[in-house]
Amino acid sequence: MAGEEIDWDALVESQSRLRSRRDVLISDASSLDPPVAASPKPVSTDEVKKVTQEEEEEEEEVKIKEKKSSGRQVMSLEESSNISLKAYELTTLIESKQINEGISALCVTIQKQSNKIKVLIYVATKGDKILVFEQSESIRGKGGIEIKLTKSEDFKKAKKFKQMVICSDLNLLIAILSDGHYIALHSKALTIAAEHILPIKTKTAQYVITEFEKPNYRFGICSKRNIYLFEWDINDKKYNLIRDININEPFYTIIFLKENWLCYSIKKRGYILKNVQTNEEKNIALPIDDNVSPMITKVKYQDNNENNNNNNNNNNNNNDFEGYLLLQASSNISVFVDFRGNPAPRSPISWSAMPLFIEECDTYLVGYLINSTIEIMSLVDQKLVQTLAIKTIRKNTSKFISMSMSVSVKLPRGISVANTIESQQNQSQSLIQNQNSQNQILNLDENIDNLIALRDTQSLLGMFQTPYHGILLFYDEAEVQGLMPTPIERQITECIEFLRIEKGLQLLMKTNPNIEEKRLFHCKAGFALFFNMYFKQAMEHFSISDIDPREIIYLYSDIKPNKISYIIQYQQQQQQQQQHQQQPLLENVNQIIHFVQKWRRRHHPSTDRSRGFHNNELEATAQYLRAIHYLGEFLWNRRLNYQQQQQQQQQLIIDNEIRITIDTALLKIYCETYRHGSKLKQVTQTEEHSLIESSMLQSPFPLEQLLNISQPNYCILEECEKMLLRNNLYYALALLYYSRSQDNQNDTLAASHLRRALTILLDLGTGKWTDSANPNFNGIPLAVSILRQMESCPDLWSYAQPLLLRSPSEAISIFTMPLRNKRIPESEIVEFLRDLQSQFDQSSLSSSSSQTTETQTTPALMVRQKSRARAALSYEDQSLTTTLLSNPQLLLLWEQVTRFDYEQIYLEHIVMGEHITVGSYHDDLALIYMSKIYKLIQIIQIKNNDISNINSKPIQLLNEIRSKLLSLLDWSEWYAAEKLLQKAKQYNLNEEMMQLNKKLGRHDEALRLLLIEMKCFDRAIEYCLLALPRSKDRSDRFLQFIQIFLQQSPSSLQPIVQLLQKYPHDINPTLLLKILPSNIPIHVFQNWFNLILPANIRRQRQIQAQKHFFQNKLLQ
Repeated sequence: MAGEEIDWDALVESQSRLRSRRDVLISDASSLDPPVAASPKPVSTDEVKKVTQEEEEEEEEVKIKEKKSSGRQVMSLEESSNISLKAYELTTLIESKQINEGISALCVTIQKQSNKIKVLIYVATKGDKILVFEQSESIRGKGGIEIKLTKSEDFKKAKKFKQMVICSDLNLLIAILSDGHYIALHSKALTIAAEHILPIKTKTAQYVITEFEKPNYRFGICSKRNIYLFEWDINDKKYNLIRDININEPFYTIIFLKENWLCYSIKKRGYILKNVQTNEEKNIALPIDDNVSPMITKVKYQDNNENNNNNNNNNNNNNDFEGYLLLQASSNISVFVDFRGNPAPRSPISWSAMPLFIEECDTYLVGYLINSTIEIMSLVDQKLVQTLAIKTIRKNTSKFISMSMSVSVKLPRGISVANTIESQQNQSQSLIQNQNSQNQILNLDENIDNLIALRDTQSLLGMFQTPYHGILLFYDEAEVQGLMPTPIERQITECIEFLRIEKGLQLLMKTNPNIEEKRLFHCKAGFALFFNMYFKQAMEHFSISDIDPREIIYLYSDIKPNKISYIIQYQQQQQQQQQHQQQPLLENVNQIIHFVQKWRRRHHPSTDRSRGFHNNELEATAQYLRAIHYLGEFLWNRRLNYQQQQQQQQQLIIDNEIRITIDTALLKIYCETYRHGSKLKQVTQTEEHSLIESSMLQSPFPLEQLLNISQPNYCILEECEKMLLRNNLYYALALLYYSRSQDNQNDTLAASHLRRALTILLDLGTGKWTDSANPNFNGIPLAVSILRQMESCPDLWSYAQPLLLRSPSEAISIFTMPLRNKRIPESEIVEFLRDLQSQFDQSSLSSSSSQTTETQTTPALMVRQKSRARAALSYEDQSLTTTLLSNPQLLLLWEQVTRFDYEQIYLEHIVMGEHITVGSYHDDLALIYMSKIYKLIQIIQIKNNDISNINSKPIQLLNEIRSKLLSLLDWSEWYAAEKLLQKAKQYNLNEEMMQLNKKLGRHDEALRLLLIEMKCFDRAIEYCLLALPRSKDRSDRFLQFIQIFLQQSPSSLQPIVQLLQKYPHDINPTLLLKILPSNIPIHVFQNWFNLILPANIRRQRQIQAQKHFFQNKLLQ
């Protein structure tokens, strides 16, 4: 952190010492006995208060020094709702020297002349004068509002004015006098306007209520128990009395509502809605405390959610939003109801003391409380915004008025309907002198009457929102003070500073901001949240703001690129501000975390204990992980946006620099996540309370997509590879190198990157290296995937060899499932695999030979042999394992049969899968099959050809390989049958020899093998039946079958007789008789003759008939 380190312990000790000293003094003062003459003089309470005040001032100075040295104020979202914002400023508008005499009444109106709006303030003085002050838009100054006196008229009854209201459309001023009468004046000439208003109907008028809206311009004169309602007659140009309402009880507050409805409050009955035309009444079901003054305030503000709900209701009911009523439910609680008396969907307002007056002003509620303070509540979230103390109240006769009159002039902002309350200055003067003593008031028996009297002395006339901002006026006998809205820009700035972001956004939307202004707001809000360690919320605002991501990245010293310089614009502005305030600047996220943690531990020491851990370093690490995690999410989303923009238009050069920064930062975030996450994982496993969410320990973005070869990345290679190596993140490093292997501008460099990637993956696959992010990661699958796409080159063969030896079943897909554009000749692959197989076989043979040359069986040899046997049999065949252990040479044969055969797998792929017609490949595959069949037969024939003691696994494997070979020999037409037949004879493979003889058309040899070597009489018959029925080929096969059978078993005639009887017409009888031995009796074949003679005679006759027919045909 820039600047000197703060001595927090010294500050804490200093403040503790001050508090202790003050507490001792107070404790001593409170425990004093009554003084006696002989006793020393005790410390008086005044002295204690004096010392306490000095100590508090000294403590406040310490806090100020601490704040200046801290460099920045820390805020929590929970605390922000309790912070008072500066929504309004209190200033003097009309000084006593401008009035000379005391003020008896005051009102405000507006006039529109030549498209210019004027705000006029009418003041009735106790010197029987009416003063008119003007405030126009051209007069407004930087410091607030400037008021000037424009008119002064003598009026004898001005000192009796209690309340004034003005209808600007009619230029009519109505005043309530202290003697209970009322009069009407022309507001411009300030002369009596008796022609516009009816004669006096009451001598006990208390105040006037207004609804000066076209065309009726209604108002009401309120006495103690009656309300007289007047409406303007547009034809007669005067007011007429339309209703005389008798309430029968003293009422406290009354206001106009829409559609002839009034709302008033009575001490005993509470709040009542009344229709002045139908006399319908409805009590509002709101329990009221006995100590409450039943006050009513009309609220017109509507937030977005209510607006949406209202729009939905409008679709059904076609009703506009009316507003809400704010009703006092207890001494400090106000609740919202709608104009029908139903509860409104808003939270109650909680005041610090009982309010005497409440008025709506823009998006705020302004309450004047019994303790002479003003509280300003937000209508957005119903939370306290600001508290002001009224220090200039004179003679306890201050009056509070809000400038809000209902007029017909159309303004840039809406004008609220006013509710006006006039005073009864002749009641409860003793309560006025003690208005700060709330407890005394609430303890009185007649508390309601006293509260009413107290409020009536405060004279609330209404509220008016000027064309610029809403203004509230406070006045006493001598001067007028104005509650001026703080400029909205300053309010927004304070909202952001104190993390009242939602409120700030509400204020911003009132100014109809453009896109740039909205983005700037979210940018400032993001930094405010960021510097208070709310990283997630900050990144959400940054995403909306469209901020340059480098502004955030360069706050992370371990994340930012070191080779690219960038000056943070926001930080530069803050630095100038901090230097002006002589405060140090937090330059990076580590300093922010360090500072905020210290502040929170100091001000909220119980938080750490409740969370169950005390290691500040680990807590800082957890916060840092959150900071980089949310930064990673933000940068990844921004990167995706840039990719979408790239598809639409060409990016500028500066965009490329931003991309370099983003990609480099993302990869460094990946490193930092696993570097710091490993520390917390160990603690999380041992601690009862987790320091951080598990999701924070994972990468905030998909690494494979960042380093995807199909899309370029802009990571700074030198910086990233050092960081990845330092943190043992080899998988990410391999991906980084591989993603750079497609550099079309530099083939040599691209090839170098590819070799580096493959080397790392091979080391991960062999266990030489271990990836810290994924210790179980095996680099072989990714290496295989890379080699599947690589064209024929030396690197392909050099990296394929160790992969095939390490994981043959996966690595063989380099050649069997290629993804390369150009096909590698099969001859190259076969030659490579054959050499690889030869090397593997030689190593196995040498290992076996070294074992067989040992003179005696050692324990180590037995262990190695047993391990090899079990590995070969996958722990499934214990009987064969025992046999193989006793015969190392047999074990070697079994290994040769069961080992992974690279050449066989590839030849099967190109011969059976791709149907390559090159005969040599068919021959090679068949020869491999034959060799394995021969070896398996040797294993099966051990122990004097008795296979009953051998498990079925070798037989199953034999059948599997033989099935492949026979299938190949059956459908393939491109192998050299004669060559394979010789090899089959060499291996004495009868089945294969039979198939090859069949392929060569040597049926006699095939039948001889079936009948003599294989002893398969039925299969020999099936072989004969493969020829077409009654064809010469079938007859020849049967004749050869009979001839071979009789040579082998001349005395066994019965099978032949049965064969002749079953297939009598498929054998040529003439040729059969020629091959039969002469010593065979003819009667043995009698049944066969009986079957064939009729058919042969019939066939002979047909032949003779055909001959005669052709001869006769020729003779003709």
